[in-house]
Amino acid sequence: MSYLEDVREEIDKVDKVLTQQFEKRMELVTEVFKYKIKNNIKILNSTREGEIIRKNTDLLKNKDLEPYLKEFFIKILDLSKSFQNHEINQAKSQIKVSYQGTTGSFSEQALLEYFGDEVNSYPVKKFEDVFKELKEGNANYGVVPIENSSTGAINEVYDLLRKYGLYIVGNTALKINQNLIGLKGSKLEDIREIYSHPQALDQCSEFLKKRDWATIPYHNTAMAAELIKKKNVNYIAAIGSKKAAEFNGLEIIKENINDNNNNYTRFVIIGKTIETKDDNNAISLVFSNPHKPGALYDSLAIFKRNNLNMIRIESRPIIDSPWEYFFYVDLEGDINKDNVKKALSEIESNSNYFKVLGYYKNI
Repeated sequence: MSYLEDVREEIDKVDKVLTQQFEKRMELVTEVFKYKIKNNIKILNSTREGEIIRKNTDLLKNKDLEPYLKEFFIKILDLSKSFQNHEINQAKSQIKVSYQGTTGSFSEQALLEYFGDEVNSYPVKKFEDVFKELKEGNANYGVVPIENSSTGAINEVYDLLRKYGLYIVGNTALKINQNLIGLKGSKLEDIREIYSHPQALDQCSEFLKKRDWATIPYHNTAMAAELIKKKNVNYIAAIGSKKAAEFNGLEIIKENINDNNNNYTRFVIIGKTIETKDDNNAISLVFSNPHKPGALYDSLAIFKRNNLNMIRIESRPIIDSPWEYFFYVDLEGDINKDNVKKALSEIESNSNYFKVLGYYKNI
């Protein structure tokens, strides 16, 4: 065997080891990105990449090879990122997410804000339909609005969370700009009827009460825009987003008609199980107290004693039990910390009904 053949044989052995180690590295990369997805951690970490390159170039005995090793690792890291992105997109495409409304709805926008556009999303007609889709196994997650900064809590969603035994696994907020939407060429003086979701009508109450228009509640702002397109008459209009207007070939008759310029809606992501992520810092729960003096005070005092900050509280009547209520509470905390465990245990002992509704990162 010639000298050249001997050297090539040694190179082949090195290449074999490189191939085996490359495959092993990609397996480890897969473990890392799965962990990051599960814990909602940013995929790209430039600091970590710099450390990898620096650490390995420091190991070189032949420093003349340093620029080539840097380029080698840059390419390895680029391949890792490309592989991660491919695997993430594949995984996301298998996720099914249900939302109430239709294309152009604020719920769809919240879904895109939280999940991106790689997931398989689809609309349903009612809030309860979102919960049914999860319960029946047709969807992995759902997106529903839970409160608005101008009009308050969306009570139906609170009731549905308890009724269906699902969990809040995330949340996001959108600034809501409501617009008067109609057929192209429609003018304010043409309008006689307005269709929209009751929350949207409430958010624009000051604008609406100055006009002698019939306000007609509808399932959803984007679905109201669809209705305007279908009816095709210039005396009816909808209240909704610019996206809903664009999607239905309608135009904005008047922009930003909501009473409050800082009009935000918080949306929750619902799932089938509680999800524990590294950056989770909020807990949602529901409880009811015995019907006796000071019962609610005793429960709320538990949060103070355990140094926990209550973010919000909502009450909902208990059907068939007049003047008794379910209390929905959000609080800051790590569900694995002793003070949180102690507080939840005390609340449960103090309650007729108790359930943790979610654990997630507060916005």
